[in-house]
Amino acid sequence: MSDCPDSAPELRARALRLLARREHSRAELARKLAAHAESREALEQLLDALAARRQLSDERYAEERTRQLARKYGAARIRLDLISKGVAAETAARLAQASGDADFERARAILARK
Repeated sequence: MSDCPDSAPELRARALRLLARREHSRAELARKLAAHAESREALEQLLDALAARRQLSDERYAEERTRQLARKYGAARIRLDLISKGVAAETAARLAQASGDADFERARAILARK
């Protein structure tokens, strides 16, 4: 791997390859691309452009991550995980609460069947 930073098109291609694999939060993608960017400003411009074209979305990332974690964890753990990944606290709390409500409804349905 070379030590010289990626040009803008190379950095964009690298970002799109990462996003093609799975959703990333803005903070997570910035962390992964920081070592390859020419400057912090170039990285921010790229992230802004991706967000403007809806190729990068913290909301979409948070929804997907919540679906994955809801199988195993409760609302508090989901909220903390989302915040640690750079998702806004309000978004994390809202999605974690929705997940908790769904858990309650599932438990109610199971109890009704018994």
